[in-house]
Amino acid sequence: MTGKTEASRPTASPGEPTGDAYCNFDHVFEPDAEERLLSGEVLAHTAWGFYGHVWFEGGAFHEEVWIHRAPRRVMSSTDLRGLVACVNDEFGHD
Repeated sequence: MTGKTEASRPTASPGEPTGDAYCNFDHVFEPDAEERLLSGEVLAHTAWGFYGHVWFEGGAFHEEVWIHRAPRRVMSSTDLRGLVACVNDEFGHD
């Protein structure tokens, strides 16, 4: 993944999402998602088989993927679209 970061990756989301960043149902980013994340909000990545908490910290975007009400993994990238693509590749595009 381009822009992938391994160093100083957070281990958990800093809070609950206040809105959506991306939805797998219609495959659309919210127009103001990146701006809201950069300002410190936590947003959601909604999908059929998982739910993600997305935030920006330490120069990168992070997503904590939840499946069946349990956190499974945190993935990170310097690019929001790249992060969503990598999460979808691993956990599903639906």
